[in-house]
Amino acid sequence: MRRIAVARLRLPNGEELKNQVVEWEDAETPPHHYPLTQELHSTPWYSRTFDLETQEFV
Repeated sequence: MRRIAVARLRLPNGEELKNQVVEWEDAETPPHHYPLTQELHSTPWYSRTFDLETQEFV
């Protein structure tokens, strides 16, 4: 599993959410996200916008 925390998450519909965690179970499964409510051990924080559709920072 891979997990990152981002300041802003851009959804495929164009909506942007603040302070989100993005998780990937494996390469075949689409990532899921949820609000960041507390510090998560060994989770890198990115103060950038992550585009969920392209899975790249913008």
